[in-house]
Amino acid sequence: MVFLFCLLPLLSPPSPPPLLLLHNTFIANSFMAEPTVVACLHVQSESLAKGRPVQQSSVYNRRGPETAINGNNSGDGEAMCIHTQRDQCPWWEVDLGRLAVINTIEIWNREDIPIDLSQGEDYFTKRLFPCWILVSTDPFPEGTSGQVLNDSANMAVARVKMTKDKRRTTWELPTNSVGRYVRIMLEGTNYLHFAQCNVYGTWGVHRSVGRVSDVYCGKNLF
Repeated sequence: MVFLFCLLPLLSPPSPPPLLLLHNTFIANSFMAEPTVVACLHVQSESLAKGRPVQQSSVYNRRGPETAINGNNSGDGEAMCIHTQRDQCPWWEVDLGRLAVINTIEIWNREDIPIDLSQGEDYFTKRLFPCWILVSTDPFPEGTSGQVLNDSANMAVARVKMTKDKRRTTWELPTNSVGRYVRIMLEGTNYLHFAQCNVYGTWGVHRSVGRVSDVYCGKNLF
């Protein structure tokens, strides 16, 4: 007989299955005589955005949306980035093609500095902030305006506002966030440019019980 224990971050003991209390943590337990695939265990995220349809609100100097999913995180100059016109609430968006459980979204910012240092070394990098990262199961509205941003935020199944000027911005989504469309949208009027958007998760709408802290397999564990 093989004993399998999955430690789950539960706040209080739920109803069956039976739970054990170990190190002040309630754990669900089950007993399996044969090797079995357990749905609650962590499934490694994969890259979801590469090669998927992309679009952006406008295009500056032929810097189109495909650059942000080409796998190159370097933001050393305009040529390495997507780039919109100076619009009110410009955006970039990827359509994953089908629903997925999205775990992490990562944005790589432009990293070069202006030739005229009197403009400040962050002249280009600070343009990305504040921005919103939005995830939806349905297509976002077109257009560029504060109202479009509000409408997009209201329909999003998950959203976050990023304000800190960073080379890499990472968002760990709420557990079991299911979506298809990912949009990055500025809050104000400016150029939108960045090097790469990486979306990580698993295909389909299967929701796990959440992140598992530890797994023990073997005999006479406790």
